[in-house]
Formats: sequence, C-alpha cells, structure tokens
Amino acid sequence: MEFPIQKLGIIVLAVLVLIAVILLVTTGISGQSGALNETSQSVISNLTESVENVR
Repeated sequence: MEFPIQKLGIIVLAVLVLIAVILLVTTGISGQSGALNETSQSVISNLTESVENVR
C-alpha cells in the first residue's frame, strides 16, 4: 500500500499548523507571550521549511 508523498506533506503541514495554533493559544493564555511566542514562531518556521524541503 503506497502512500503519496504529497498527501503526507499536506497531513504533516496540517498537524504542524494545529500544533502551532495550540502553542500560540497556550502561550497567550499563560501571559508569557514574549520569549515563548518567539520560540514557538521560530520552531514553526523551521518546521514549515523542512516540510517544504521534503516536497
């Protein structure tokens, strides 16, 4: 059973977006939006870059 890489990339991207939203919401609620927000944003950008490299 072969799984198309493009579909996998879309699923991975969707999961990453979900994680990003959760991270941003939790950091916003906790009130420590400074460093955590920057960290999560850099992690998100790194992940999206790696996903783009896979495709």
